[in-house]
Amino acid sequence: MLDNNFAFAVVHSQFPHVGHRLKDHWNEPDFPEVIEELLNPNPKRQGFPRGVLNALRSLAPMHEMEVNYSERLGDQPQLTLNLEH
Repeated sequence: MLDNNFAFAVVHSQFPHVGHRLKDHWNEPDFPEVIEELLNPNPKRQGFPRGVLNALRSLAPMHEMEVNYSERLGDQPQLTLNLEH
């Protein structure tokens, strides 16, 4: 999902190292903690421009929706088609 995500593209284009980190953690349970860490002020970093901050904030609920959707699909029976006659 991240490859076609506008919010991710905003972050990755300006901070590729952050984009790679987000990609590494995207379908992992620790993704919300990664976002939280990035959003918290750190005196060792300059901080993010407003557009990047907004993009980072929007990724957390997107991740949650995708994970919840995937989990619900995992509970569904798999349908297969037999096309041989």
